[in-house]
Parts: sequence; C-alpha cells; structure tokens
Amino acid sequence: MKHLIYIIALSVISISNTVAQQLPYTSQFNDSRAIWNPAATAYGTHMVTNVHMRQQWLGFEGAPRTGSLLAEYPLLDYNMSAGAGLTFDKTGPISKIGLQLNYAYKLRNVFTQKGQLSAGISAGFTQYSFDPSNAIINDSEDPLAAGDRATTFFPSVTAGVFYISNPKKFDGGNVFFTGLSYSQVYAGNVLANNSNQERFNHVFFEIGTRIQGRDSYFEPSLMFNYTNPELSNFILAGKYEMRDAFWAGLGISSASDVSIQGGYILPEIGSRYDELRFGVLANYGVSDRATAFGLGFEAIVIYQYDLD
Repeated sequence: MKHLIYIIALSVISISNTVAQQLPYTSQFNDSRAIWNPAATAYGTHMVTNVHMRQQWLGFEGAPRTGSLLAEYPLLDYNMSAGAGLTFDKTGPISKIGLQLNYAYKLRNVFTQKGQLSAGISAGFTQYSFDPSNAIINDSEDPLAAGDRATTFFPSVTAGVFYISNPKKFDGGNVFFTGLSYSQVYAGNVLANNSNQERFNHVFFEIGTRIQGRDSYFEPSLMFNYTNPELSNFILAGKYEMRDAFWAGLGISSASDVSIQGGYILPEIGSRYDELRFGVLANYGVSDRATAFGLGFEAIVIYQYDLD
C-alpha cells in the first residue's frame, strides 16, 4: 500500500494537517472554528451559515480535499447555542462523510464585564469508505487489496471550551480569546477489508487577541494541533479587517508552510442586521520537501444575521 502510506506521509507535513487526515483539519478561517470546537458555536449574537472548501497540493493525484457546511444559532434567552455541520474529507482511496450536532452553554460576565465562557459538546457519525481501485498496491497479499469497496460507520464525539472577553466586534476595547477542544473522544479502530485503521485523540488549542481601532482591528493568533509528539504543529497568523469592507491576513506554520488570505464583506444585503462574506486563502510550502507539493487553496462563504 505504498500509495496510501505516501499520502499519509504527505498529510503529516501539510499546513495544520497534523492528524494523518483522520479529521478535517483546522483552518485560519476562524469563522468555521465550531467544526473543531463546539464551544465556539454561535458564541456571539449572530445566526451563522458558512460553506468552506479546501484543495491541497494542486496537481497532485489523490491529494486531500475537504469541505464543510455549518449552521449555528444562538438561543439568546437561554445562554445557549446549537449547530449542525456536514463534513467531507477525501485522500486517495480513503473518503469520509460526517454529520455532527453541536451544543454550547454560555456563562456571562466571566473575568470581565462582557466576558463569556462557553462549554460545548458535539456528537455525530462518520461514514468511512476505502476504495481499493484508487490505491496503488504493490503487495498482492496486502489485506486491503482483497475485496471490494469497504464502507463502515463510527461515532464522533468532541468536547471543548471557549473564552472571549467580548463576543461583539467593534464594541470598544481590545479583545482576548482562547479555546481548547478534544476530538475523537471515543477513539477505537475502523475496520476496512479485515484491516484496522487506528483512530487517535486530537487536541486543538488557540489563543489570540483583537486590537481594536475605530473601524478596523488587527488580530494576531496562535493555533496548536496535537495528536502525539510526531504529529503536532502550530500556526502563527495575523489578520486585519476593515469594518463592512474587507479583510486580509498572513500565516506561517511549523511545517514550513506560508499562507495568505483575503476576503470581501457585503453588509446589509437584505436588512441592516445581516452581511455576506467571501474569502479565499492560498498556502505554499517553502521548505525543499514541501515545495514539491505545490499550492493549496481554500474558499469560504459566510452569511450571518444579528439576532440582538
């Protein structure tokens, strides 16, 4: 199964894809953070829907492709929020489709007058598929070569916490935020054609600040992903946003990968309380090993409506 092993090895050195592609990995588009941290589900007063797509290593056959659809709704009268997400992840002969339901409970006025501490949990199921026809297998006795396409299901559970000193943007004063989540709480194995794929627990941590101006802000942040000492990575990023206009950002990861992002904001498209955001991100490996994989690309579309 050299083809499969090669793809997993490539996944390890990809930007923030430090979990051997077992999970759709984190993105510098922090609007989709509720996919990996349920405590961040609708943490403000906005109802949010976003669609996120990613293609890694353009031109490389079997390269990872990931997509997600996420809907979040704040239950303002109950200090709670709920959400639902669909994820798709494909790498060579392996593909996964997941459904998750999120729930978060919020504590107000924590540490600061407007501070909010949330605890959340998500639960769902993932369909795992292995297609031998998409794998290059040199060992005819490899157990994965025997049999047809294999499909199975396994549970998915994630728990997390998220703190932000002020959930509202442009509300005066600088903002601090941090989050921690623990994914694949139930690890276990996945059987495919009598062969096990061991699943691992994953930890995602982020910390950052939002330095506010009158109609803009600068947001430096650090994200750390951990599975084991050999599969860990951090991303250092910075983002600048002009209110109701645009955003732009840069990032670098410990996998010698640099990225640039930008987006356009359309305010009040249906009423004074909503907005539509379009964003793109490109990343490129700068080390000798990573350069051979070429560009990666992401796109996101976000619609949000303020219920407050």
